[in-house]
Amino acid sequence: MAKAPPKYLTRRRGAHKFLSWLAALQIRWQGYRDARKALKARRRKHRS
Repeated sequence: MAKAPPKYLTRRRGAHKFLSWLAALQIRWQGYRDARKALKARRRKHRS
């Protein structure tokens, strides 16, 4: 399970916006990595 964000981040006004933006970025990055892995695997399959 993910670690709770530090208090100095959650006390600030609008902190939830920042944290949700970070979470969205993390999800997009993971999707990008997965897509690259899938493309590489596909390319390897076609070569042989």
